[in-house]
Amino acid sequence: MEIKGKLVRWNDERGFGFIQSDELDKDLFIHISALKSMPRKPRVGDVLYFIIATDKDGKDKAYNARIEGLAAKVNHAASFAKPVQSKSTQNKQYAGQRSKRNKKSGSAVQVVVIVLALFGAYKYVTQQKPVVNTPVRSSTLTTPAVVNTPVRLPTKAAPDPEPTRIQIRTPVRAPVRTPVRTPVRAPVIREDFSGYSCQGKQHCGQMTSCKEARFYLKNCPNMKVDGDGDGVPCERQWCKLGVLSR
Repeated sequence: MEIKGKLVRWNDERGFGFIQSDELDKDLFIHISALKSMPRKPRVGDVLYFIIATDKDGKDKAYNARIEGLAAKVNHAASFAKPVQSKSTQNKQYAGQRSKRNKKSGSAVQVVVIVLALFGAYKYVTQQKPVVNTPVRSSTLTTPAVVNTPVRLPTKAAPDPEPTRIQIRTPVRAPVRTPVRTPVRAPVIREDFSGYSCQGKQHCGQMTSCKEARFYLKNCPNMKVDGDGDGVPCERQWCKLGVLSR
């Protein structure tokens, strides 16, 4: 839609100026390229008809402008300045183009899928082997011939003699008697244990002599020096059989 305005300022050397219009809040920038179809340059006070466009910097300007009362140049209608589209307009156009491409690619994929499905069905049908019903020939039934074979009766055999009974005697083994070992009790000897006292020792490794072990065994509680209970303590370490004076 064209807007009507008046050229209020113009810089002929630099080729730009400003348009004032009742439909705009402020003066609008115009460049000489927007008037390429006019036979002369614009002058201050000319009435212009133009369209508003937004450049890449987001600023509004006039394009495809014409001066009132002047005809456009012959064969130069295509020389009008190309409008600069805003970023939002470019994004919309790009989105529309992309959606068209997606639709085209989607339809192409569908066509490929349909073709592959038809090809697979064709291969499946052609690879199936036809079922041939082969008639079953009934075998001829033959009747076995009857042969009269003489039957021999079994003859009575002589009875077997009675077997001879043999008596086998198994020797009886006498039970084995295991000798019972009676622990040898050490003779009771009254000893003089003066100088010894219960100091909490319980094991043979804590004793220093056989006499001390005997004192602990006879006089102290919770002793663990007589493992076999024969009354002789620490038989391996101190009080070996026959040696009780240590």
